[in-house]
Amino acid sequence: GLMEAGIDGGGLFKEFINTLSGQAFNPHYGLFRSTPDKLLFPNPQAETAHPWQGTMDHLKLMEFLGRMVGKAIYDGILIELRLAPFFLRKILGKEMYFDDLKSLDPDLYKNLMFVKNYTGDFEDLSLNFEVVEDNFGEHRGAELIPNGRQVPVTANNVLRYKNLVADYWLNRRIQQQSQAFMRGLSDLMEGEWLRMFSPDELQMIISGSVQPIDIQDLRRNCVYGGTYTEDHESVQLFWKVVEGFDPKQREDLLLFVTSCSRPPLLGFKELF
Repeated sequence: GLMEAGIDGGGLFKEFINTLSGQAFNPHYGLFRSTPDKLLFPNPQAETAHPWQGTMDHLKLMEFLGRMVGKAIYDGILIELRLAPFFLRKILGKEMYFDDLKSLDPDLYKNLMFVKNYTGDFEDLSLNFEVVEDNFGEHRGAELIPNGRQVPVTANNVLRYKNLVADYWLNRRIQQQSQAFMRGLSDLMEGEWLRMFSPDELQMIISGSVQPIDIQDLRRNCVYGGTYTEDHESVQLFWKVVEGFDPKQREDLLLFVTSCSRPPLLGFKELF
């Protein structure tokens, strides 16, 4: 038979952008990485980690992802994207603080606090102003200050060391990737608009409310097609079953019908 034409009342594009974002932000593709809490931030090794290396510039890809998120925000489309708090702060142009490191690497944060409060002989720690990263089995060092490899950490400079390590992990190592992402985002969303929001509010704008799913609100704003009405026996049975769902099942249902597992910020009347 003939191909059936798709009627895009918003649903087809929503499904497209959610599918695309689900794939593009997947850490397996190498452009983004996840924290221990499975929240996303740009991969500092994206240049060599993504599958299109040698044929596509990773910064162009990051810029495209930023533009895609901007398009979703501009059109009011919720997407399944959970970003790390420190990266949300970076998007909003906020200054990074040492405590932001906790949302990236809790173990590193805890270790640096131990070093900061250390009362023993710093020579026993054998630390210097250099950080070493594992890049696919290859250990690469980055000096925090000029000739940092030769500068030992002492009780007199440990605060500077702590702050420089945090700055490296939160800023320096993902500077290019973050700037590219924000360039793409700013093509559709003015920075001044975004800066009106807190990091938590921006996350809700991207992926919806963290409030429990209100089944009654969803039911009130359902539009039935064909011969189905609110009073139809099958519809009544459907809502009876849904009301018995646990929170995870409700999220799965919402993901199936709206492409996002979280409800809209202003209720289901805002869906189109």
